[in-house]
Amino acid sequence: MINTKTKQSKGHYVKCKTCFGDIELSYFKLFAIGALILNTFVFFLLFAFIIATYAENKKIDMNLVILGKDLVNYENLRTNSLFLAAYSLNLTYLDQLERYDSEEDETIQKLLLKLPSDKAIEFNETTTSAESELDEHYEAVEELIKDGKSKEAVVYLEENKNFLGAKRLYQEGIDSVMQYIIDIQQNASNIHKIFSLICLIICGSAIIAFLPAVTLIFGFAINRDGIYNKRWKKAKALLLIDTLHNDRLRHLFKDYCKQEHSIENYSFLEEVQEYKHMCDETIEMQMRFFEVVPSDNTKNPTGPTASVQSPTTSSHSSHSSHSKESIDYKPVTEQELEDLENRKYEKALNIYKKYLSMEGEMTINVTKRLVTPIKERLDLFEKKILPMLPEELFRNLESEISIVMLDTHHRFKESIAFKKEMKIEKIKSHFKTDINSVCTQ
Repeated sequence: MINTKTKQSKGHYVKCKTCFGDIELSYFKLFAIGALILNTFVFFLLFAFIIATYAENKKIDMNLVILGKDLVNYENLRTNSLFLAAYSLNLTYLDQLERYDSEEDETIQKLLLKLPSDKAIEFNETTTSAESELDEHYEAVEELIKDGKSKEAVVYLEENKNFLGAKRLYQEGIDSVMQYIIDIQQNASNIHKIFSLICLIICGSAIIAFLPAVTLIFGFAINRDGIYNKRWKKAKALLLIDTLHNDRLRHLFKDYCKQEHSIENYSFLEEVQEYKHMCDETIEMQMRFFEVVPSDNTKNPTGPTASVQSPTTSSHSSHSSHSKESIDYKPVTEQELEDLENRKYEKALNIYKKYLSMEGEMTINVTKRLVTPIKERLDLFEKKILPMLPEELFRNLESEISIVMLDTHHRFKESIAFKKEMKIEKIKSHFKTDINSVCTQ
């Protein structure tokens, strides 16, 4: 037994405390579970109606229907044989009459076994006296036929009131049985129609109710899969950016892109990295302009300043902070900031003309949706409406091109040149480790 306590938690989730532990479900998951439960209930409901329909159809004994029809046929054949014998005085028809009479009696016995007890008693009481009386009339007609009295036999069959009354009473007994069989069939047919209509209504309601739910769940699942796939590609794209930050790998990767005729994408990423370095330089110059000196732990180790520091500078970290500030953070003028911003603009404009314009010499294949915002910002800067170009100007395009180049980068990592470089780096790393251990000893 599950003791469930439900409460709303942060992030639009519902937290359920169960004997299996705490379970957090989003509203969408609750909706999906509710739809699944309702769908299961409808399935079992349809299953119950199908069983009920089968049970009703099972009540119809087809042997009973066949026996009823045989009884009517044998009675008609017996009467017709007697008339034919009377008209033609052919005794062969009398032999057929005896055969049909025997088969009719056998059919009545089988029918009595199939009928319910009340109906069997009613049929037996109605037809027994009529049948015995009919047999006496049939014997009288047979004697007339055997004596060659055809006319008298025909008149007897057509006009004798006692014979016609007995025949009518016997026929009423047969008709009552047939009506009973027809009523059973009709009731079963009506129940079958009702159950079929209910099943059709349930199925139609289920389709109307669940089709949007299934479509929503399916669409959400595809969307989530697309989101996760996109995130995975972005994560792998970071490996490509790391390759561009490694000097030796960058040159190897560039040569590989030339071999695969995808140098345009590589050159675009390379120049975007240059633009981003200029943005980092702008930030540092602004900090020096406003006399803001960042602490050691807030500096960007991958920025341009870190990249231009020599080993000598890093080894003399014991110098005073005053001398450090005077070397690395000398004051800058506003004109220098403006000149650097103009160079950034020229760099960004050159990237746009070279790679994003339709007339560019190395135009890359990207959508207009990604290019338009860049063009708008460049125009705003040119008109002095935008004071500076942002570092994330090419961020979306950089991410898009990095994803496009994932296949190329994957094949590059499988290439002999890459594996050779990685092996050299591994050897250098082991060599440095051995040297350090020797020095320590």
